[in-house]
Amino acid sequence: MTYSSNNSDVNYIVMSIVRYGYTDDNRVFIDTEKLRNMIGQTERSNFIAILKSHLQRFRVSSDCRDVDLVVQAKICPDFSSGCNDVYCQMFHICKFYLLSDMCQAKSCRFGHTMHDGGHNENLLRSLDLELLSDGELRGIFRLTSNRTEWTTPKICFLYNREGCSKSVDNTCKMLHICRNYVYGTCRRGDECDKYHDVQHLQGILRKYGIDTRRTSQDTIMNLRSLYQMFGKRKNDKSTVADRQFLQNGSNNQAAPRQTSRSVSRQRGNQPRNSSVGITNQQNNFAGPQMAVPPNAAMIRPIDITDPIMAQTVANGGIEKKQAPKIKPRLSLQAGHNEAMIRPTGTTDPQIQQTEARKLNTPTGITGPLLAHFEAMNRPIHTAGNQIPKIAPRQSRQREHQPKNIPQGKSVEVPNICLFHLRGKCWYKKCKNVHSRMLYHWQYEDNQGKWQVFTEEANIDIEKNYCSSDINDEYYYKTTEGSTRIVKRIDFTNFEKSDPKIRRLSTLSFTSDTSNLDLPFTTKWIWYWKSEDGWIPYGEQDGIGNKASITSTEIEKSYLNDTDVTVEFKTLGHAYLIKFFDMVQVNKNIGTERKLARRPEFVDKTVLKQRKDKVKLIKEAEKLATPSTWEFSGDVSSHFRMTRLLAYSAEYTEIRDKFLLDISQSEEKFVVRAIDRIENVELWRSFIEAKAALNRKLKRPIEEIRLYHGTNINIVDAIARQGFDCRLAGTKVGTMFGKGGYFAKTSHFSNRYCNSDDKERKMFVAKALLGDSIRGHPSYARPPLKDPSNPSSDLYDSCVDNMVNPMIFVLFNNNQVYPEYIITYRPI
Repeated sequence: MTYSSNNSDVNYIVMSIVRYGYTDDNRVFIDTEKLRNMIGQTERSNFIAILKSHLQRFRVSSDCRDVDLVVQAKICPDFSSGCNDVYCQMFHICKFYLLSDMCQAKSCRFGHTMHDGGHNENLLRSLDLELLSDGELRGIFRLTSNRTEWTTPKICFLYNREGCSKSVDNTCKMLHICRNYVYGTCRRGDECDKYHDVQHLQGILRKYGIDTRRTSQDTIMNLRSLYQMFGKRKNDKSTVADRQFLQNGSNNQAAPRQTSRSVSRQRGNQPRNSSVGITNQQNNFAGPQMAVPPNAAMIRPIDITDPIMAQTVANGGIEKKQAPKIKPRLSLQAGHNEAMIRPTGTTDPQIQQTEARKLNTPTGITGPLLAHFEAMNRPIHTAGNQIPKIAPRQSRQREHQPKNIPQGKSVEVPNICLFHLRGKCWYKKCKNVHSRMLYHWQYEDNQGKWQVFTEEANIDIEKNYCSSDINDEYYYKTTEGSTRIVKRIDFTNFEKSDPKIRRLSTLSFTSDTSNLDLPFTTKWIWYWKSEDGWIPYGEQDGIGNKASITSTEIEKSYLNDTDVTVEFKTLGHAYLIKFFDMVQVNKNIGTERKLARRPEFVDKTVLKQRKDKVKLIKEAEKLATPSTWEFSGDVSSHFRMTRLLAYSAEYTEIRDKFLLDISQSEEKFVVRAIDRIENVELWRSFIEAKAALNRKLKRPIEEIRLYHGTNINIVDAIARQGFDCRLAGTKVGTMFGKGGYFAKTSHFSNRYCNSDDKERKMFVAKALLGDSIRGHPSYARPPLKDPSNPSSDLYDSCVDNMVNPMIFVLFNNNQVYPEYIITYRPI
């Protein structure tokens, strides 16, 4: 029996409910029959079963006539002051944009991008909301259950006491209304000198996404339910974040005012025209204190014709059909040493060619050979927390960047998917980039979106970047309007390029890289500058001398910690490598040499040779797959989830151990099903990691079984792509390191399954611990075994204690294999 998941169906059902259903303050719902006909399901019973099998997303009424959407999506209240939680499960975005599209700021520092290829887009995927537009998402965030005090207007404390000074010029951003009346406790009736209606509050309410078309009494009842949900606050004072946001706006700009309709009820001497004028502005920059790029003429990309490049987006793996197709807006005609991109109002190729022939080639251009260049149309969205570095470092975020290394801001960028390069990525919502090559160059347009180069230009830029001549810059030609322009790429600092450039790549090669991953990882070469030019470490210079340290050894120290220095000796001289300054210092006489770090160049031919070699390895090796696996078809790409028979010995072994451990809980549980995960790609990586550990530690490494409780929404992703140790520990925290958390008992892991779901899922995983050390919250990877030697081996895992460990933290995805999924529920 084979188990399969229908994530795409869930996404489409969610979209249909939001788009064609009904929304009020408390729910988003639709008639099940209408929904069934809409998505083309013929069997009603099967359709109801599908809905009920996704209890975390749908709630079907007892008579099966209606279905409600179940989504907990909230805006982070800490984002305005700087959210430091890397595992934050709330959205980082301007609340006034998302609630009402009424943000006044022309350059909002809180961002207006949901599909950002980073934090927000990952949350959208986990909630099955990725197909929704921003307008459709607003209805979700306006639900009472998704409101927080941060996304609810405050009642002005001063107005209800001695009087608010901002009443005179209508600049108060809080509600001037009788607090006791809203809470239903005002006893003064018509004698009360405070407002008892909301007609004068239309602007503020609309800005918070509260429907003002209803009666005043209905609006007040809605506010009352919100305040009661948060609990009666003593003074209704806004938080520090609220004060800062409301007083300063989004960019410290004074907001224009406009007069709302007069109200029928006059109370005291309070002004009645406090509605705030709004202008709609949409920006693509997220995150507090984000600088906004200067406005410039936009180079609009042409339509994608390359089927692989069409899939390449910041989160990777999204099919071309999921996004609206952009019509061609550019003409392209390349000469021998140049490529022209010219905006045009037509898609007729004859007209485009005629216009292209009118352009004259400029003279006097110097510099490296001008590359063939062509822009592509799929935008790569990025937010403030997704600005790239040239050398993506998954294990560490540092405060300072080394000099002379192309750099952006200290954040992570997408990797290129190794599964795709190997031949097949099974996960439809893969967050990594699907590319033909080990590298992927992109440029930023004037809207802050990342665009892709053609494959030919991609390889040509990479070739120049990898050159042992250590080129500092690279030029290409493009056309804007009727003007021919030369663009420049700064290889020493991508952000100084015109336009900004970034380079995506595969993971870096290390000594621990498995044989199967080796052909697809990025190998970095370190150079030092002599009088004769740039010399790779470990190779001879012009007079036959060579350093006693190699690029591989330097890279290992660099990946461990870029803030340290590395010492080595050659011909009686002691040298010091300073990563931050990117210099080599002679400790004897004090002379300095510049350093450079560039990747090894890999073209199509070399990559094909590597892939062919991997195929031979796969064919030659005998896979030690478990004897219980059931193969059908191609073994090398085998993936399936097999439901175990309840009376089998395999089922009994896993169930009995699980129930024995979880019996320590106050609740009682019953196992509904156990699925065996058969994933050859993950298994190969696991076996390779085991072999590497055996060689490293010079002893056989034992496999142990551990448990991992997780969100039911990401079970399928883990089964297909394995555990992502960088993102695990979301609910557990990072007490023992920033890696993947696993437990010795199911009782412990049960705490981190969805307790609000009737049905829960837990992984049984095979793990390779190697040499362990007690963990620490600061560990982004296991620490050095010899802290005094940056080149020493690392520990292989972390634990909660060294005597009787119950919690295990792994940092290498290949050291753990998802073996079974246990589906269970409380009795």
